[in-house]
Amino acid sequence: MKIVLCGSNRKGGELWGYVAGPKSASAGVVVLHAWWGLTPDFIDVADRLAGEGYRVVAPDLFYGETASTLEAAELLSEEMLSDAMINDVSETVHWLRGECGGARRKIGVVGFSLGGMLALEAGAHGDGDAVVTFYGTTVLQPGGDFQVPVLGHFAERDPYEPEKENIVPLFERLQELQVSATRYDYPGTGQWFFESSNKAYNPVAHHLAWQRTLHFLRESLG
Repeated sequence: MKIVLCGSNRKGGELWGYVAGPKSASAGVVVLHAWWGLTPDFIDVADRLAGEGYRVVAPDLFYGETASTLEAAELLSEEMLSDAMINDVSETVHWLRGECGGARRKIGVVGFSLGGMLALEAGAHGDGDAVVTFYGTTVLQPGGDFQVPVLGHFAERDPYEPEKENIVPLFERLQELQVSATRYDYPGTGQWFFESSNKAYNPVAHHLAWQRTLHFLRESLG
């Protein structure tokens, strides 16, 4: 179901999210969609994580808009990694953590491409207790508060996230920060290999990445 997560988003309206899973769960997961918007692919991820016993919320960072072409997706994601969009993610994490009567609830943040960048930014801002990024990187600025473990899934062929320019520097920086970080590369794949509606979908890589993600979340969140 969709519910209001907070009364003010970056455009002055309400921030909505898709919520699933038991409200009594001791651990939660925030699912951050790719630049396509909150499409059925990411609602399915939320439902599957809920089936694993997590309380899950997937915020609608584009406020009801979705894209089916690269051109439309680029327009929707013009504000990617803006302070306001990062704040929407932070509001979502805080809502999920505080939902169970103020009790301490561990939170994982799982993101895809744009959402992966935002998941890493959440870790850098002290939001969440574990980060999973699917084919998304960011440049970690000095002075951050990155103290949570990271799992990264990356495609072999990805013009949006070149290995030497983006992926290697990210994991070198995480190593400098003494962050527990694991990286997996998936042969024969391109970006969006996890999303079943995308032409880049690879079912073998999808299954393997999913199992690795579940194991990581169990280890990180308890």
